[in-house]
Amino acid sequence: MGQFLDNTVVNTGKPAVSIVRCKEYSYELVRSSIEHALKPMGGIENYVRPGDKVLVKPNLLSDSEPEKLVTTNPTVVKAVVDLVKEVGATPIVGDSPGLASLRKAARVAGIEDVVNSTGAQLAEFKNSIPLNNGHIFKNIEVAEELKYCDKVINLPKLKTHVQMAVTLAIKNMFGCVVGKRKSQWHLMAGMDRRYFATMLVELYQTVKPTLTIMDGIIAMHKEGPQNGEPYPMGMVYATNDAVAMDSAITHQIGLPLEKNPILAVAMEKKAGEADLEKISFPNIHPLDALAEDFIVPDLSDLEIGPRIFRTYLRDWLVPKPVTLHPKCTLCNKCIGVCPPDVIEVVDNKIKINYEKCIRCFCCVEICPEGAMTVHHGLPGRILSRL
Repeated sequence: MGQFLDNTVVNTGKPAVSIVRCKEYSYELVRSSIEHALKPMGGIENYVRPGDKVLVKPNLLSDSEPEKLVTTNPTVVKAVVDLVKEVGATPIVGDSPGLASLRKAARVAGIEDVVNSTGAQLAEFKNSIPLNNGHIFKNIEVAEELKYCDKVINLPKLKTHVQMAVTLAIKNMFGCVVGKRKSQWHLMAGMDRRYFATMLVELYQTVKPTLTIMDGIIAMHKEGPQNGEPYPMGMVYATNDAVAMDSAITHQIGLPLEKNPILAVAMEKKAGEADLEKISFPNIHPLDALAEDFIVPDLSDLEIGPRIFRTYLRDWLVPKPVTLHPKCTLCNKCIGVCPPDVIEVVDNKIKINYEKCIRCFCCVEICPEGAMTVHHGLPGRILSRL
């Protein structure tokens, strides 16, 4: 990859998280809000140079319409692509959706129209290359496009996540892992949320996006990232430190830092700055714009006692995916995405083998109908409160 700029704010020694209000997805408002957010950071030209090949990485989890709030809104993508082009750089929009081709996901999400109207390139991640990052997970395999791009602009969507509490700036880098590799990581992590969070943080450290611009205009809360509910956050965020952005938003939604597994690992590994006092907020401070009644999924699980006991107690204490059969259309997407392959159709109903289920909740994440949900047993709920 090309040489990225140092993560410093113009005229300060601190990383910046620039937060600007933006109430709706009109192009003029979104574009001006993003420019306003970038201005104290030196503008887009402080991060992108003429001639650069710039990978623009939105959240394209699945083939979902923009109004479902699952993907980065196409208006945000268009505004960033236009800014990149105006600098004289080449924008390449790429991702690896969980279950759908990039072309289909981009078409349904409205991003294919952005690519066609702006003349940007659309890159479906198909081939992987190993990148040695010197961390625990050596030679993490990522999309080969990263090798040929000079800069990466990360465009996450502000959402909750039933497995990881929230999916913010760091988590969006998981889309740089190609196709089936995602399932392999889930399978290796099993029920160990910390293992998975560590991989995500080290993936972020490996890719190290030049710039992150968050779509928080209409966020998703409750049972995200696929079947949550709209939350009018009304903001766009820009940063040169994704850890700082994740920390700012975690504070803003009232989630204790230790309850954000990815951020907790990022803080331990010093992957970025999480201390609000050491972060520059040139526009809105997150503590001055708290998100009241923003609901994050309960992550009560069996992270207690010796690991040997967890197998025996998990059915009592660990949440599990369940099927709401009246909502299920038997689209079989849950079967296709299940890493341990423990879901099948029996008597025209989805059946899960809980003895082998690793509680990754990929099935919940991918279900387009909200027919897969997280069930918390009574003992687990009691333990969570305690």
